[in-house]
Amino acid sequence: MDSKQIDAAMRNRLPVICDGIQYDRILEYVCWYDDKKQRRLSVVLQARNCTVRVPASKVELAERRKT
Repeated sequence: MDSKQIDAAMRNRLPVICDGIQYDRILEYVCWYDDKKQRRLSVVLQARNCTVRVPASKVELAERRKT
């Protein structure tokens, strides 16, 4: 996902998938510089009872089910 997609998913509290696991929503979008001075982007994802921080590039929107 790019920055605009992440922003929209956060704003609308859309479910996302990372490594085949569905999460309820993105809580945070984090930018930092590693020890090699390279810019890194990650997101903090929320599931029912936990949060995980993963690289932003590994996240995609979950398919919306039609009801």
